[in-house]
Amino acid sequence: MLNKSFFIKILLLIVFVITFFIGVAIYSYVFARVQNSTLFFKFSDVIRVHSLTQVVSFVWITSLPVLLAAYYYLFFRVIFKKYIK
Repeated sequence: MLNKSFFIKILLLIVFVITFFIGVAIYSYVFARVQNSTLFFKFSDVIRVHSLTQVVSFVWITSLPVLLAAYYYLFFRVIFKKYIK
């Protein structure tokens, strides 16, 4: 028979996956809002770089693994150890 901590681990893993995708959706929404804001276009005109959209998209894509690593550390190293001994 499976023990109670196994079910808690599975439940925490499901919560991790769901909250990670919700976090990525919120992160993507905020990035899209910033990228489409008039302040962003004024900033790109001031620094005279009109292809800043491509740079921001690259930063967004490369920051997703960093977001995953930080979230993994927070979730499994802090929260997981608190509930599973």
